[in-house]
Amino acid sequence: MTNDPLWRAAWEWRQREQDGPLSEAEQVEFKAWLTANPVHRQRYEEACRVWAEASLVPTRFVDADPDAPLDLEALRKAFHGGDDPSSSSQS
Repeated sequence: MTNDPLWRAAWEWRQREQDGPLSEAEQVEFKAWLTANPVHRQRYEEACRVWAEASLVPTRFVDADPDAPLDLEALRKAFHGGDDPSSSSQS
């Protein structure tokens, strides 16, 4: 998914919002991007969910190097793709 330019753009918008309030020009640009294609909104909503869920990850799992790139695909899979019912263990 990280190779998906729409996912990357959605994640960057979410990150920009988190960094602080968007300027008026940024708000106009964001709204235009969000409404240009229904998939934009889908990717943005997914990015928001992943962002929120990432805040639940215990800090011991976070790389101590703040300059290390975040593996968005691994994070996404950890929250959305990790529950494979066929691999559940039985007691």
